[in-house]
Amino acid sequence: MATESTPDQLRAEYVATMGDPFGRIFLALWNECVSIHWKWVDFLDLYGTSRDRLDILNQSAPGFFGHLQSRMWDEILLHLSRLTGPPRTGGKWENLTVRRLPELVPAEIADELRALVDDAISKAKFAESWRNQRIAHTDLQLALNDPAARRLQPASRKRVEETLAAVVALMNRVEDHYGKAITRFDKPLVVGTAVDLVRVLQDGLEARAARDRRLIGCSTRFGDHAIRL
Repeated sequence: MATESTPDQLRAEYVATMGDPFGRIFLALWNECVSIHWKWVDFLDLYGTSRDRLDILNQSAPGFFGHLQSRMWDEILLHLSRLTGPPRTGGKWENLTVRRLPELVPAEIADELRALVDDAISKAKFAESWRNQRIAHTDLQLALNDPAARRLQPASRKRVEETLAAVVALMNRVEDHYGKAITRFDKPLVVGTAVDLVRVLQDGLEARAARDRRLIGCSTRFGDHAIRL
């Protein structure tokens, strides 16, 4: 029977396999990769699956779910830019980022991993643009619709998917090198997902519709009775 490891046990396993500090750094990046895929799957389940699902959100709380869509999108782009960002900020703060990996892996895969990291960084440039000009900061010229403002790089679901795929490729290359099973990050094993929320909303809408039908039926019967009097 499979057993579930505690965080401490899992950390010890990665350190035993990959060494320290690489094992701890890689596991922290692995957890970040799981986290952003969880966010992305929830986002797609809510806003990128079907028109029927969007109708459920709009019938339930259009203002809230419209606001949530914008916030989730920003958080996903911000998370991408963090994952692929510089290892240091201002030469002072140390950051957790995939850029650290090529310097920590064995020499025989360092060049290969460096190319994979460069590919992920290149694909994430659009997210960095959004972080710098709209999410972490508000670009003044952009906010004032100045024609001279630097334009935001186009952002799309396709570009998010391509960046995530590039990050997964480098993470799984490391795991493969150390003989560990590769991870299906796009299939997070979680309980209580966005799909569960939509089902509850749908049940609520159906219950509300049934209640309204009952009220209309009561009103009609009372009206008929009043006319007969």
